[in-house]
Amino acid sequence: MYTAMPTKKARRGVPTVLQIVHGFPPRELAGTELATARIVEGLGARGWRCHVLAATRAPGLDQYSVLRDEPGITRVVNNLPFRPLGRERDIIIEDIVQRELERVRPDIVHVQHLAYLSSGLRFELPAVGTLHDHWPWCPAGGTMLRLDGVPCPTPDPEVCSVCYAHHACLPGRVEHAAVGLAGAVSRFVSPTRLHAYWRRLPTGLRARLQGDRTAPGSAAGATSRRRALTEAWNALDRRMAPSAFLAGEAEHHGLGAVTVVPSGVATTHPRIGGGPLLYLGSILPHKGVHIVVQAYRAAFGGSAASPGLILHGDHAADPSYARSLDWPLAGRLAPASVPPLLARATALVMGSTWPENAPLVCLEARASGCPVVAPRIGGIPELIQDGVDGYLYEPGDVEDLERCLRRVAGPDAATLSVRPPPTLAEHAGRVEAIYLSAMNRPPIRAMPRSKP
Repeated sequence: MYTAMPTKKARRGVPTVLQIVHGFPPRELAGTELATARIVEGLGARGWRCHVLAATRAPGLDQYSVLRDEPGITRVVNNLPFRPLGRERDIIIEDIVQRELERVRPDIVHVQHLAYLSSGLRFELPAVGTLHDHWPWCPAGGTMLRLDGVPCPTPDPEVCSVCYAHHACLPGRVEHAAVGLAGAVSRFVSPTRLHAYWRRLPTGLRARLQGDRTAPGSAAGATSRRRALTEAWNALDRRMAPSAFLAGEAEHHGLGAVTVVPSGVATTHPRIGGGPLLYLGSILPHKGVHIVVQAYRAAFGGSAASPGLILHGDHAADPSYARSLDWPLAGRLAPASVPPLLARATALVMGSTWPENAPLVCLEARASGCPVVAPRIGGIPELIQDGVDGYLYEPGDVEDLERCLRRVAGPDAATLSVRPPPTLAEHAGRVEAIYLSAMNRPPIRAMPRSKP
């Protein structure tokens, strides 16, 4: 177990929290990373001292390098994140976490995600966690989708090992050599620029550098992984989730009681409207961008009265899928650019085929008074009330989505009354209550860390 003494500031009444996450802005900008940045902001406004320990990918720097080039943020370089199933524990990262705890001396730890880190993390001091996806029981990126895109009814070790083989590439000798070469030239080319160059390489070339997609594990490994991550999450004092859906899934898959703490957003923009339909997110198959494009074409075709459709997102992860859409891509947006675009949009459109937890973009849309058209899947119906905040359709049903697009772009939209979402201050207050509850528990006797 990891130990840390209270900080001097905490003894003077200023509590300190260490957030542990698999990535953090501005280097990483997916949902969990942005949610972590927002809770740091919200807690800071309530008088908390927040420090972040995040994994990052930085070609050009040695594996396990520790970066402290931003106030309050420590990043651990993990350029080779995928490991065989059942070997998710990383002793070196655990030692780095221990040193960070000794340096920061927080009063509580908040685990946001353990990907790219270690399943062996344990804490003597109070510790809580927020679940953001199905990753603890779904090794294929936490999507709960099987290879054919069909929702997975329940994790099965044999199936999990096959899905993971297609999700992850184990680093081969060529990739190790590429990382070494990046380190050699880092004096002349910054790690950030090297990472950008890597992302621009064609997918086929990147796949060859990463090695063959051979099965990185077995059914036994999948079973071991799930057991290790279940134990890691159950070792925390409290567990949270932004949706009742994910809380129920977590408890069903062996995690202890999970408290539902809805997410909140801070910024609002006055509703303008009259703009195009917007898609905001990753350009990947499980995000259902193709469904959005097909439904839009079916609904409006080349009509001059069509509202227009703009797709914003990073297509570098799957360029072939992006090309198959046969639709212009507007590229990735900085987080600050999202609310004003939503304020002008006719509606936000989502096409997800996987059971999303609680997409922040839905709350951002509501904060700007923007209707949302989204699939009736996962935790989305908890955020979007059909006929009030927008329209819900059956996942993957192009005709149903087409109908909803016509409604939101037509006179029916006038009957919508988009509700404001919870505020960031409200969310931070609920999280703070969980912290205080965990901090008031009886102290745990120090225990030695187990051997791998």
